[in-house]
Amino acid sequence: MAEPIEPENGQTAQYRCELDAYNKWLEQDMSTRFTMLSCMHDNLIREYEKYPTAKKLWEVLKVAYGSTSATRLRALTLRFNQYVLDPKHLMIQHLDVMKDMIRELPNTGCELSDEQQVLAVLRSLPEQTWGHVKLVLTHNEQIKTFDSVASHLKLEADRRESERVQQAVFVAHAGQRKPHKGKRWNKPTGAGPSNSQRQK
Repeated sequence: MAEPIEPENGQTAQYRCELDAYNKWLEQDMSTRFTMLSCMHDNLIREYEKYPTAKKLWEVLKVAYGSTSATRLRALTLRFNQYVLDPKHLMIQHLDVMKDMIRELPNTGCELSDEQQVLAVLRSLPEQTWGHVKLVLTHNEQIKTFDSVASHLKLEADRRESERVQQAVFVAHAGQRKPHKGKRWNKPTGAGPSNSQRQK
């Protein structure tokens, strides 16, 4: 069904009737579009808010998520198993992507237990930069769900970011300090003879 078009300006009763119908549709469409976007994660909202109407938004979502072909399901499983933290991404973005994939995995016949979800998140962290954190969280018996491991990782990421900012501020302040110049001692005018002169 095609979207209605705003009627051209006019003074007739038919124009007013068509305009009222269009405004009513526009109001309902805006409400529906807002509801659809409000159900998404922030990273998905940024991707889909560019579509101006609920109909266009629905068509795009249907293409992206409506297919459950074997090829797509295999691709999702493969992507999940190989997914690792991108250094350019924030931890919260990384966790949002993983959570979305975990939600879709049951469609592939691969539903993860809480323990498997935790292990999958830890596996996705690079050993070089997150190895110690992975070791600590692996042996933490309180980490039993995706949300619990995500909470710890967000706190650690915030701590690292705060530390990075503090170091940057310290370096900036250090660069602004003027180098200390020691006072040069000058021999007073009219001073007595030196030791070598006295020996003569």
